[in-house]
Amino acid sequence: PLSPSTPLQISAFLKTHPPTTPGHSQSVDYLKCVCSLCNESVESTLTSRVMADNIYWESYLKVLDVLETAGAVLEETEGGRRRLKKRLRDEDICRSVIDGGEEEEDDDDEENLGLFIMSGRAESKTVQLNILSNVVRRSLLFGSDEELTILSETLTSTKKDFAEKWYPSTSLDSIDSIPSVQYLNALI
Repeated sequence: PLSPSTPLQISAFLKTHPPTTPGHSQSVDYLKCVCSLCNESVESTLTSRVMADNIYWESYLKVLDVLETAGAVLEETEGGRRRLKKRLRDEDICRSVIDGGEEEEDDDDEENLGLFIMSGRAESKTVQLNILSNVVRRSLLFGSDEELTILSETLTSTKKDFAEKWYPSTSLDSIDSIPSVQYLNALI
């Protein structure tokens, strides 16, 4: 029986694969685990069963690997289930050695990308460009054409603000000759 809260992926599977199908219950458990991570950002209570059943454990680990490749980080919760952190981990794509260690973690997932360019969050232009590089990387890997267009338009509209923040004495006519602005242009 389907409940109103059953994810569409599982509903579709149940309609096309009757319970008499070999491995049906293991398949449903696996799908519930994947849907729990994707829809609720928390591991399912069925994860330990999937990992022990010797059928879908490798597939589940591959899903986790894809999420980690995109920068997802799983953290332990009080209930023993792991939860995806709100903020993705950024790779060091273009940070300077002068920037030093890890940047501060900020779980504010409501931050607007355009506002970020002018925010005080980044302590240097290379840290700021590194964060933007990670956003572009994830958008290229997982974003739709519409998301890529919006990202490009957002970055284009804030390029002037970026140059004014980091190069306040430079004429706007000559900002495109600045290496970090050239890098930002390449991201766009």
